[in-house]
Amino acid sequence: MAAAIGLVTVVPVAVMSSVYSIKRQRPIPQTSRVMPMAAPNLVAGSISRRAEQCPVLNPNSAASWNASGVVRMYLGGPAKSIEHFERGMRLSPLDQLTYFAFTGMALAHAFAGHYDEALSCATKALHEQPNLATALRVAAIANVLSDRMVEARAAMARLREVDPALTLSNLDRVAPPFRRPEDRERYTESLRKAGLPE
Repeated sequence: MAAAIGLVTVVPVAVMSSVYSIKRQRPIPQTSRVMPMAAPNLVAGSISRRAEQCPVLNPNSAASWNASGVVRMYLGGPAKSIEHFERGMRLSPLDQLTYFAFTGMALAHAFAGHYDEALSCATKALHEQPNLATALRVAAIANVLSDRMVEARAAMARLREVDPALTLSNLDRVAPPFRRPEDRERYTESLRKAGLPE
């Protein structure tokens, strides 16, 4: 279910479940891990504070580091985000959710200007989850930002097969809650240039 929902929903779930598991010393049942992220204010507020606490409270948890990586990306810190994803992946290289970390790291690399790394990470995520719309969006964005328009349009064509209802007008339903307006603008404009219809 997390693969279908994407990074926007999984981040607060991973953060909260990591903190909850630490405080309660017991795991959260899988069915209670899905909750929606309402707005960027949550990332800037309590979710970001929890994400900062996770690696400190549970430094051996890949999920903690990955959740922190995603939130740091949303807050506009792609370099720190990449570090946290890399740490999470070193802790659990064979994790079943590696595609989640690769997708988040791909977006962080794209926004840091590391386009080849972004495409490599997106490709790895898509190798594990070929229909992962989030990774397809990131692949399209990274290709646009690196001026590889043929590849960007190919990624968009695949995204349109996976999520045919997605348009620029309803992009909010899947767009990350970036704190910085320039990140949101770059995300949206890259998808527009890749061919996402109005």
